Amino acid sequence: MNGCGDHSCVLAPPRGMGTNGGCRCDERALRRGAMQLRARVADLERTAQAAEHERDELREKYALVTRIRALQESQIDDLEARVRELEAALREIVAIDSASPEHRIAMRALGDSPAVSTRSHEPKIERRLDRGDTGARRGALR
Repeated sequence: MNGCGDHSCVLAPPRGMGTNGGCRCDERALRRGAMQLRARVADLERTAQAAEHERDELREKYALVTRIRALQESQIDDLEARVRELEAALREIVAIDSASPEHRIAMRALGDSPAVSTRSHEPKIERRLDRGDTGARRGALR
């Protein structure tokens, strides 16, 4: 889009030095220029609408992500509180059971059972080796 080179040109300001005295563009050039300007404005409006639409979608997604994070944090807090409650209940049960005579009798009766033994498996293997009992895995323990 080129104007006539005058400082008061309707289509485009002059590049470099211009003249005075009024726009000398003919009607046809003015119409072409106006159509180009309208097309440019319409293009910019479409771009602005697309940007606004994208911005609105991003805001909705951000709000959704924020709500999901808040919900997850709430659920985590609830689960942590439940774990603390269960741990406290377990400590109470262990304290009650370990203090009861029935518990001590049951522990003595079960003896070295792996289900209730608090000793590690290493001493058991050493005791078996001291007795000469290697079981089915004779070659594996040598």
